[in-house]
Amino acid sequence: MEPRHMSPFRTGRELDASYRGTILGRESHMDETSLAQFIKEIGRGAKSAGNLSRNDARSLFSAMLGGLVPDLQLGAILIALRVKGESLEELAGFLAAAEASYNHLPMPSVGTPVVIPTYNGARHLPNLVPLLALLLARAGMRPDQPLVLTVSRIAPQKDLPTLVQAARLSRVPATWVVVGDGDERLRARLEQEADGIRQREGEGPVVRFVGARTDVGDWLRAADAFVLTSRWEARALVVQEAMAAGLPVVVTRTGGLPDLVGDAGCLVAVGDPSAVAAQVDLLLADPENRARRGAEARARAATWATPDAETRRWVDRYAADPVGMT
Repeated sequence: MEPRHMSPFRTGRELDASYRGTILGRESHMDETSLAQFIKEIGRGAKSAGNLSRNDARSLFSAMLGGLVPDLQLGAILIALRVKGESLEELAGFLAAAEASYNHLPMPSVGTPVVIPTYNGARHLPNLVPLLALLLARAGMRPDQPLVLTVSRIAPQKDLPTLVQAARLSRVPATWVVVGDGDERLRARLEQEADGIRQREGEGPVVRFVGARTDVGDWLRAADAFVLTSRWEARALVVQEAMAAGLPVVVTRTGGLPDLVGDAGCLVAVGDPSAVAAQVDLLLADPENRARRGAEARARAATWATPDAETRRWVDRYAADPVGMT
């Protein structure tokens, strides 16, 4: 059906009679007694609160979408739901009310619509979403699948064969991207191995080598997880950048990486593709866990000294004991 106005939602005046007229049997508003009953049911705290039925949840959310709930009661409802969490029946009712409020948009006659999940930094800056979609499209990738990112030189130290094998073992359809250049013969061998991996829908390689890029920040914003399979590292700058960007990281337990990521990252043994695949699958299959681990990574990154502070610390140490520091 054609949209009635530019907004994807209907206003309160436009709510379907099919659900607006049946909000607790009232045609124009939800009365305070009914709202009080709902709030009393869901507002008894995380351990004692009850759940609304699917029909009550739909009626309540329909009224909320239609602007039929006063601000005071609306605030109480939102706080109560935040404290107790929504049940599956409540979510189903909310979804039914939301779907009933949509204006259906006509399918375009040219092209195929793509729904882009917005993860990590993109959900905080929604204006970036079309730019990230363009980035992936130009690289020949599917924007509707998770993106696992590695930023690395192509060199034996980085153990990229383990990364490719991990992608082969992974059970969650995703695109694994390696940003960086280096040993061309090694890259050719890795790409040949990656060509043998196909998406479960039969489309394209799981692992893509995109070469050196100047837009690494965009790739970090587009990614859902960051992986580094190095045989040895100090305090890898790329891992620091990924964590600061709010990405959950899976890195090898080597050199300075365990001290760098602490409990805010997933540590795996060197040369263990099964462990890498398992940790990545856990992140990709559970959006809540992925968001939580990403937040933990960002929080840990915020505790690191800035370059200026670190420089000042060393200057002060030299100034305090110039003989002992030589």
